[in-house]
Amino acid sequence: MDFLYGEWGVGREIFYYGSYEPQLVKVFKQCLKPGATCIDAGANLGELTVRLAKLVGKEGKVYALEASPETVEDLRYNISLNGLSNVCVIWSAICDSDVSQTFYLGQDKDSLASSLSVPAHYSSRMVTVPGICLDTLVEKQKLHHIDLIKMDIEGAELDALHGGENLLRYQKPAPVLVFEYNHQVALRAGWDIDDILDFLYNLGFSIRNINNNGIGEYLTKDDIQSYRKRTKVDLCAIK
Repeated sequence: MDFLYGEWGVGREIFYYGSYEPQLVKVFKQCLKPGATCIDAGANLGELTVRLAKLVGKEGKVYALEASPETVEDLRYNISLNGLSNVCVIWSAICDSDVSQTFYLGQDKDSLASSLSVPAHYSSRMVTVPGICLDTLVEKQKLHHIDLIKMDIEGAELDALHGGENLLRYQKPAPVLVFEYNHQVALRAGWDIDDILDFLYNLGFSIRNINNNGIGEYLTKDDIQSYRKRTKVDLCAIK
């Protein structure tokens, strides 16, 4: 994989360890076949976008969304560097409406701190970015089926799911959802794990953990309560 690494955060991890989130790469390999269609919400520098694009092949498609106007340029560069024609890069924040959003920039452009809510490592800079719902993205891009949605959007996950309720409720089979839960980040955005679990359970999804081997065991609501004490956890929702 060819890559512009950058000096901090995600780029540094990829440079030294080969992947920022190798456990998610294993999930993708378990879930996807050539020809699949994926959404990478919060694509950052694009490591996972590149890996998704290579897994789904030329017959597949990856829609990579990144809200930071700084980071999205590096994302586009990395897609070009790998010669990927099956990736559509979209400068936008995934949320629950199609109106412009205030986006708060973290101290480093690939630090994963930038967010639609004020982050812990706020740089005192903010920008206005386009907002889009998952349901709107599906309609605009004329997508007939989504196989997997990965979300790492720093506390905007619940709003993003609300903005994709039609997709999640009515598509059969439903897309596999891969998302991060960070308790402190979620609280700053005004929600916690119970809110996102209630929403997903009501749509018929089950929750599984993600570990070093990829998709792990099914989790009950009680199992997940302990995650409030963790810095972050990756979860997989399957219907």
